[in-house]
Amino acid sequence: MKHPIHKKLPKYEIGIVKKCIDGDVKPEEVYGIVDKKVEDVMGFLDNNKKNLIKNISTLRVVLTVSIVSNGLIYIDATTDRWDSDISENTISKIEFSKIKFPFVSGSVNLHGETYLFASEENRLLIVAADAEELLNSDDNGGIIFASIGNGSEHATVEELIDSSIERGEINESSKSRIYSLISIFMFIAMYDGDDRYVKKKKIKSGKLSRNESVTGLKRDDIHVINVKQGFSYEKSNSLNGNSASSKSWIVRGHWRNQHYKDGARLKWIKPFWKGVGKEVINKVYKV
Repeated sequence: MKHPIHKKLPKYEIGIVKKCIDGDVKPEEVYGIVDKKVEDVMGFLDNNKKNLIKNISTLRVVLTVSIVSNGLIYIDATTDRWDSDISENTISKIEFSKIKFPFVSGSVNLHGETYLFASEENRLLIVAADAEELLNSDDNGGIIFASIGNGSEHATVEELIDSSIERGEINESSKSRIYSLISIFMFIAMYDGDDRYVKKKKIKSGKLSRNESVTGLKRDDIHVINVKQGFSYEKSNSLNGNSASSKSWIVRGHWRNQHYKDGARLKWIKPFWKGVGKEVINKVYKV
């Protein structure tokens, strides 16, 4: 196994990352170097697309440096679906500054796409490892790059995501991915230490070529975080719901505000079967 930063980054970005790690390039100098590289290699593109690629490349370099500095975190969240209208509605109303992020930086595999991320200074930075491919996709439901945060102290997640949309970083169809990522981070923070839901292991990377390694080492340790909601998708004989129903379906895991005597608190609701009928409905969700 290789960490995404060893597989996805263009060679010129790896070179810049190495110089940042060695202290030869400061963070504020990255954009200028990327600007020159993109102009040299992609000068034939229109200015709008070149500027977008420059922003993507700069962010990817900055996040990669953070990932290397803070340990090669790789979150595998592919076992379950994390998109839920109920979760989105719940998370949208949370003040962003109150969300606890489990890692400073890392990468996450969600819906078959890999994202690099960093959470620092009350801000969440995200960039797709394959951002250029998403740019050329006709049906883009993924996140190209986004900077969420730096709003007022009491700004909600919804307000900050809408600001990112206004800046053109993500589109409306990408919102569910942002909410899914935040849901995963919240889930890890809640269940960290419980191997049933958040299982951690450290493995050696596959052998790296000189062009792949961003640290100069032939192998790097990868901290793999397997996230599972702990639900069996095999249909049970004892299902919840209206006994009059002739159908059954899965309600996806989601967050909701649970009311207690001392006030409301966030609670994770595990996936569950609903209905008691023999006919199983496979609900279609927009992702």
